[in-house]
Amino acid sequence: PAIASAADGDFVVIWESYGASVGDSSRTIQGQRYTAAGVPQGAQFQVESYTTSAQRAPAVASDANGNFVVVWKSFGSNSSDLSSYSIQGQRYSAAGATQGTEFQVNSYTLGPQADPAIASDADGGFVVVWHSNGSSGGDYLDRSIQGQRFAAEGAALGAQFQVNSYTTGDQQIPAIAT
Repeated sequence: PAIASAADGDFVVIWESYGASVGDSSRTIQGQRYTAAGVPQGAQFQVESYTTSAQRAPAVASDANGNFVVVWKSFGSNSSDLSSYSIQGQRYSAAGATQGTEFQVNSYTLGPQADPAIASDADGGFVVVWHSNGSSGGDYLDRSIQGQRFAAEGAALGAQFQVNSYTTGDQQIPAIAT
C-alpha cells in the first residue's frame, strides 16, 4: 500500500489488488479515502481505466488541499507505450473525483518502465521518478532513473529527464520528496 495525506489530516490509501469488483480479473490499483479520524469517505474505488493485463506498484502524493495523484506501472496502456510496462497516472480532487483522464508519464517507450515514486508540492505540482530499461538521456545499456515534472493541472513541464549521471550498471528503485 501507499498513503498520502492533506494538511487537515484526511488521507488516501492506494494498493495493488488481484482482481476487483468492477470486472477487472487481473492485478488492479484500488483506493480508499478517509477522514482524519479514520472514517471512510465514499466507497473503495479502482484507479485505472485501462483494465487489460496487470497494473502494479502504485504510489500516491497529495497537495495541501487533499487533491491527489496516483501513479503505477501498467502492462500495456491506452497511451503510446505498448511495448511493455509503462508508467501511468490519474489525478483526483480532494472529493475523490477524477480530474482529467488516465495519462502516460514516460515518453521513452523502447523498454519496460517500473518502480514509480511521486511527490507533490503544496500547490499540487508533482514530480514522478521511476526506473527505465534504457533511456533517451545517455544511460542506454542498463536501468536508469528517469523523471518528469508536472503542473497541478496535469500538464508536463519540460521533457522527461535522466536523474542519474553514473551510467555503469543498473540504477533502480527511486524515491523522491518535496
